[in-house]
Amino acid sequence: NEAKESPQDTNNDSPGDDEYEVEERRVLTRLENFVPHHEGWSDLCFDYLTKLVSVLCGEPMVLYKEKLNIKPAGGSGFAPHLDSPSLRVALGSDGPQHFVTVMVAIDDMTVRNGCLRVVKGPYTEENHVEVILPKEDGNPDGDGRAGAIPEEIASKLEFEDVVVKGGTVAVFGGWVPHRSAVNISPFP
Repeated sequence: NEAKESPQDTNNDSPGDDEYEVEERRVLTRLENFVPHHEGWSDLCFDYLTKLVSVLCGEPMVLYKEKLNIKPAGGSGFAPHLDSPSLRVALGSDGPQHFVTVMVAIDDMTVRNGCLRVVKGPYTEENHVEVILPKEDGNPDGDGRAGAIPEEIASKLEFEDVVVKGGTVAVFGGWVPHRSAVNISPFP
């Protein structure tokens, strides 16, 4: 939302009574639950990528959640985090415990358009960076996102840019620290 200053009554002597016109702009930045409804994405995710990830992990894997992140010019990045802790909160102790993130670059990912950034290393459940833990019976949004990496930890990590061409597939474990930056290019 952008506020444009345009006082309605400039002769009003009451402080704080100025009215402002607000220009609201809504921009689509994420799509979820689209794979079952699109033949091309369905074939890619339920066939090729499922087989690929199952071979990489050495066990049968399934698609749990898909999302299409759309980052328009000026769109913000996402904060440093790990995926596994937040997914475990959502699914509970009876749900899957092993998560792998698969990224399919639709467009070229560059430093200017806020590409994915990861920290290399042998990250596992037993060997991961410190994260915010969910409070028992707490609100995962109100009590801090499970898996978020505190800034004092993130500032010491060496995030590397994942610069790739559109069509590239990248796979990384749910314990790998990652983030992205603002899209400073004029394009999505």
